[in-house]
Amino acid sequence: MKAVLAPVGTRGDVQPVVALGQRMSGAGHDVTVAAAENFRGLVEGAGLRYVYGGRDVEREVRERGEAVANPLTLLSYARTLVEEQFEVLEKACEGADVLLGTLLLVSGPTIGERFGIPVCIASFFPGCAPNDEIPSPFSSLGRSPRWVNRATWRMQGLVLNATLRGPVNRHRERLGFSPVSDLVDYVQNGATTLLATDVELAPPPAEWNGRHRVTGFWFLDSPTPLPEDLEAFLDAGDPPVYIGFGSMPNDDPVARTEIIAEACTTVGCRAIVSSGWANLGGGSLSSRIRTIGPVNHRLLFERVAATVHHGGAGTTAASALAGVPQVMVPHIFDQFYWAARVERLGLGPAALPKHFRTAELVRALRFALEDTATQERAKRMGSRLSSYSGADRAVVLLEKLVAGAL
Repeated sequence: MKAVLAPVGTRGDVQPVVALGQRMSGAGHDVTVAAAENFRGLVEGAGLRYVYGGRDVEREVRERGEAVANPLTLLSYARTLVEEQFEVLEKACEGADVLLGTLLLVSGPTIGERFGIPVCIASFFPGCAPNDEIPSPFSSLGRSPRWVNRATWRMQGLVLNATLRGPVNRHRERLGFSPVSDLVDYVQNGATTLLATDVELAPPPAEWNGRHRVTGFWFLDSPTPLPEDLEAFLDAGDPPVYIGFGSMPNDDPVARTEIIAEACTTVGCRAIVSSGWANLGGGSLSSRIRTIGPVNHRLLFERVAATVHHGGAGTTAASALAGVPQVMVPHIFDQFYWAARVERLGLGPAALPKHFRTAELVRALRFALEDTATQERAKRMGSRLSSYSGADRAVVLLEKLVAGAL
């Protein structure tokens, strides 16, 4: 099987797809990954073929700061991504048997139609299709009444059609295909959705149709060890807390770092602070706080006492696999869903606001580090997640799809 994997987004979107590609390659399949240039090292480090797949989302985030978290801003940016998708994938998919992308790959069904191949959309949380159990990620809601959830999906459909339907239809006309009237239906009916998450941590909506298949999380098998100086810090005292917000920007990283440092001093815990796209850390910090760049989360989280993060699907999954309590600080989209799920399952305290104060972080840290019931629930979740491979399940489903047996 020759597969083209085209993840669009941040590392949280790209890394699970690379993990899938890694398992596909190990099963003897030919895999090409079309991703932004800043992920070339990640792709090639996993032993996969890389081709340019579009512009660098990280650069866009760093240039726009917190303003990029506005859904309308992101949709405007997505228009340029659509144009690039057609240009890149019409070359990459020559001779392919299957195309797999992420939720922003709205060109996918048309590319599949162009080459007569099946298309899959990988989703890393279950709110990827209209339903009344989970609100649209554009709403930034965690738990809401069913009628509110349904209304948020109607609003998302209107916005998506107004923003992205035009570029898609221009390319469909160029290729001799009829225009689409509803972009949401076009993607849902033109692709099979693989939900790369866990049924207990994130149960799928009951009304989903047969084109949605749950596999479990896709974890990357990375041989990259932790840096020696980080290993030395971990060995030098009690397990620290991890604090990092991934691809979420912050317009005042100095103030955010000061709050983190003050809270950790008050609680008396050691901490590892990930600089991330917010550029946290730096300055004069206590010897009990270590600032890091990108590292292997699977190895690191096994060594920490708790994680404090933005609620991205990948970081939530890695924390759950490690079996540690989580303190969520959601900023946008599905992060509010994950924060609600972590609280509901008793894997951490109630979420903190994006611009949390020192006292709020202190309370959350003390809860995560002292509540034994939460710690035990987190350990049980980690043990269960480590008992299966979602990526292996996904490979089997893709093989069936290409063979016409799915």
